[in-house]
Amino acid sequence: MRIRGSLSKGLLIALAISLIPVAAVSAQKITPGSTCKVLKQKVVYLKKTYTCTKSGKKLIWSIGVTVTPTTTPPPTPTPIFIPTTFEELYGNSKGIAIAAWGSANNKIKKSDAVTVRQDIFVGPNTTIPNANVKEIFENAIKLFAGFAQPQSFYAVYYRFQDKEWAKAKFGELNLSHLAGQVEGSCASLQRCNGASAGKASGTVGFSQYGVTEPGGKTDIYHLGGGLEIHEYTHIAQAMQFIGKQKDDQNFNYLPRWFIEGHAHIAGNTGSAKTIEEYLKNRAEWLSTSPNEEIKSFAPADIERFYAALMPGKYNAEMFGYVYTIGYITMECLVALKGIDSPAELIVQVSNGLTFEEAFLKVYGINWNEASPILAKAVSQIFLTRN
Repeated sequence: MRIRGSLSKGLLIALAISLIPVAAVSAQKITPGSTCKVLKQKVVYLKKTYTCTKSGKKLIWSIGVTVTPTTTPPPTPTPIFIPTTFEELYGNSKGIAIAAWGSANNKIKKSDAVTVRQDIFVGPNTTIPNANVKEIFENAIKLFAGFAQPQSFYAVYYRFQDKEWAKAKFGELNLSHLAGQVEGSCASLQRCNGASAGKASGTVGFSQYGVTEPGGKTDIYHLGGGLEIHEYTHIAQAMQFIGKQKDDQNFNYLPRWFIEGHAHIAGNTGSAKTIEEYLKNRAEWLSTSPNEEIKSFAPADIERFYAALMPGKYNAEMFGYVYTIGYITMECLVALKGIDSPAELIVQVSNGLTFEEAFLKVYGINWNEASPILAKAVSQIFLTRN
């Protein structure tokens, strides 16, 4: 830059002084009252700020002011909103998850132990995936405290090599008709991780579990106890119909998505010891894609899913989504009305109400009104994957 005029020399001197590095100035010993050269210049020296001031005709350093360290405050976390009405479900995925898990966790902690005998049978070549299975079943039993439960239940574990043993065991238990369920849960060496459960009699429940081969990949749902609580839920569901008018056709009076969604929310919330663990496991079930039948996770397609699996209806291509869409739908309902609410609805149906009548009684809203609200909220959760 070229500077013209009579002020150029003075201006250049001022520029030169103002451009002296701070380190060069601050390296000098500075004390209040000592000479400085540039009026209003500020220098930090030994954690104090000194200002060059004018005293008479002299320029001197002011009394130092202690430097206050500046710290950046941590970012304020976005508050998590816990919904309490159907209208508040949309856009509050994490609040829904926290409320649902909290309800189940509190029920397990506060419930007294319920006496239900566990008869666990393990194939000669089989190892149960979870060593704490007895405690897991005890938590499942606590989840249904206050509702009808069996006096005892069977849990049969087998790997592919022990399939014939499992069928024979059911024969010993006078449950030979369940042999077909063994085939369904353990179709091959590579596909042997299914399960099923229900009532064996008015006082006895049953459950059976195919076990992955040693060294095979097993997900946290199978390792953490979610599957056991899921299957025990089916036993508890069936027990609500014992001695009731609808006993012979119990599950035909409930939507398929409700039956499996209820078992899945119980399994996922009941097996997670912390909310962080629950959210991590939940994320696995959100990682799914729509098939050709369901088409998308748009609200309209989720409503079609509900309609296709209402009481007495079945759609094989949509059924697999009972563990994802059905599960998150039930998570919404549990978040609003608690972990007991699905079982309360089942009791109302067993007492003679239709699903729609029972839904209104338990959740305080008509199913036809709730369906689009739930579909919108569930759609948003799947489309954003959180």
